Amino acid sequence: METVKATNLGFAAIPGISAATPSTSVKRAGRQGLRVDVLTPGADLGKVVQVPELGWHAQAIPHFGYLLASPRRVSVLAGGHCVPVNAPAPERMAWHKLYSSARRTTESAKAEKDLRQAATLLAVLVERDNLGLVATAAAVPQEVLRAARQRLPGLRSLLAPHPQALDEVERALKRVLAR
Repeated sequence: METVKATNLGFAAIPGISAATPSTSVKRAGRQGLRVDVLTPGADLGKVVQVPELGWHAQAIPHFGYLLASPRRVSVLAGGHCVPVNAPAPERMAWHKLYSSARRTTESAKAEKDLRQAATLLAVLVERDNLGLVATAAAVPQEVLRAARQRLPGLRSLLAPHPQALDEVERALKRVLAR
């Protein structure tokens, strides 16, 4: 927290879900204030774990290594500032969002949000960027692909206006999971 406060950007810790749950996020004041979530590798999605090196807690993210491999250099606009950051490759983010949406069994609102985000990314990647998903799916962990297949019914509904994207997702899952 000392490091965050040293930025002089007015960040404050966001309380955990319960009083007993440590904070894993900080936010600038105001409804539209920048929020920063601290994430770390871990087996249980969303589990709060201590990160001694930071003197803070973080949310566990399964397959974090896959998500962060081949990052893209992007800029984030935040409160009048332009901040360069490394971000996950969008195709990796889409596959991981499908995975997250299947694993959030007790958080239906977050699961649906993850599914909508995955569908949006997939539609843009296929229809605008002409990305072939079969090639990207080859690098995806099998557990992530199996979870993505679980979400196909909801994904079909969301991608109905985007038949090319839906076809690419189904083709990728069929090919890669058949191995």
